Amino acid sequence: MKKIHFKLSFIILLIFIQGCTTNDSNSLLVRWWNDGFIYSEKEAKANNICSKRTNIIIEQIERNNKYNECMKSYGY
Repeated sequence: MKKIHFKLSFIILLIFIQGCTTNDSNSLLVRWWNDGFIYSEKEAKANNICSKRTNIIIEQIERNNKYNECMKSYGY
């Protein structure tokens, strides 16, 4: 009887974890699982602005330098 309960609880736990990691993209667990870290709202806005500003630059090195300068101007 204990083995059956253990197996059932283990299966239910796995299903629960799988559900938590695939259902809601805004969930803290999902974001941590996928990214390993979570951007703050302010940092995400700065990243969005700097990405848009630097995507028009063709050269990769120059684009990276401008992106880094832009992020530094926002404090990151």
